[in-house]
Amino acid sequence: METYKSDVVTINAGIDAVFARLSHPGTFNDVLKSQVEEAAQNLPQDVLDNLKSVKFEDDSLVIESPMGPLKLGVVEAVEPTRIVYGAQRSPVAFNLEIDLEKSSDAQTQAVAAIKLDIPKLLVPMVGSKLKEGAKQFGNILAKLPY
Repeated sequence: METYKSDVVTINAGIDAVFARLSHPGTFNDVLKSQVEEAAQNLPQDVLDNLKSVKFEDDSLVIESPMGPLKLGVVEAVEPTRIVYGAQRSPVAFNLEIDLEKSSDAQTQAVAAIKLDIPKLLVPMVGSKLKEGAKQFGNILAKLPY
C-alpha cells in the first residue's frame, strides 16, 4: 500500500468544529457555496478550480479527477482526531485519511493522506500526481469554512 501525505496545515477553527464538519460533509454545501460566490473575485483561479473539483454530499465527498468522479464515504470516525473516507466509486480501492490535532482552542493542525494499492510499476508514473493531490486536499482543508 502506497501513502501520500499533505503538509501539515493549520485550520482556524477548534478541533470539535472541524471534526463535526468533516465527519458530516454535507454540512459544507450551503456555507461553502455562498462564501465561494462572495469571494470568487478575490480568490486565485487555482483555488477556485480546486474548490469546484470537490462536492460535498450528506455522507460523502465526490472529487472530480482525470479518471472521472471519485466518491468517498466516511468509513471510520474517531472523535475528534481522525476521519477516514473510503472509495465507493473508483477504479482503484483507496482511502483518504484526515488526522487532526488540537493546537489551541481556535486552531487545529491537519494532515491528509491518500492510501492506495497500486502496482509498484505504476508508482513512478502516478506517485508525483498523488502527492500533489494530497497536498492540494490539505490546502483545501485549511480553507474550508468551519
